[in-house]
Amino acid sequence: MPFLGFILAGTVSDKLMALGPYISFFMLAFVGGSMLLGALKGREEENENAGGAQFSHGRALLLAVATSIDALAVGVSLAFTEPRILLPCTVIGLTTFAICALGGLLCAKLPTGSEKTAGVAGGCVLIGIGLKILLQGIL
Repeated sequence: MPFLGFILAGTVSDKLMALGPYISFFMLAFVGGSMLLGALKGREEENENAGGAQFSHGRALLLAVATSIDALAVGVSLAFTEPRILLPCTVIGLTTFAICALGGLLCAKLPTGSEKTAGVAGGCVLIGIGLKILLQGIL
């Protein structure tokens, strides 16, 4: 996504990029709030009875787009500050892969019954990330 932002830097208007923090905030707050409410209402018990946690493709896509808008903005800013884009994009991609792989491995080690805690923590983290993006965009 930073590479796409770098490419689009000359064609994307400042007005459209100014909406990025607001769009990211509302999408992350929606997904995070949904996770938080689901965990607090005990939705994980319903999912256990249905054969495990059900994370829809639409929800995953919404979360991916929300977090990627920030990366797109990073790419746009790199277009104005960094003449070479390959190294920053490689570092961002490898770091993201390593953190995701580590999270996947550690997730398997979590004790059974921690779904509610994970749902509350995940929802709060997503809302927090959305607030951070929004505040950085405003200030």
